[in-house]
Amino acid sequence: MDAACGDAGHKALPMNKTQRVVALLSDRRWHTNSELNEILFRYGETIRRLRVRGYVIHVEEVNRETGLWRYRMVSVPPVAVGRQVRTREQALAIYAQIGPRPREPEAQGRLLP
Repeated sequence: MDAACGDAGHKALPMNKTQRVVALLSDRRWHTNSELNEILFRYGETIRRLRVRGYVIHVEEVNRETGLWRYRMVSVPPVAVGRQVRTREQALAIYAQIGPRPREPEAQGRLLP
């Protein structure tokens, strides 16, 4: 039995880059742009999309000469699952069980909710 999803024979799907950024920032501690670069190079667009979705992410300049910045997730939006509103932690646990939802075409210029 797979611990991630609870079903025999089913494995948890790998996280996409946005999910990896959320996982990194979810501890609500400061993380540098160097850490975000380890996940993806163009993290600014991902941060912007997360903010549009309701995540509150603070940013501070650490060192102007070296271009070092730090980011911290302050709050996350509640996620509607069925008829219940769940916290981020509950939503992540549910996501681990059911996997990602089908992606909408981003080429059409729509932001994913």
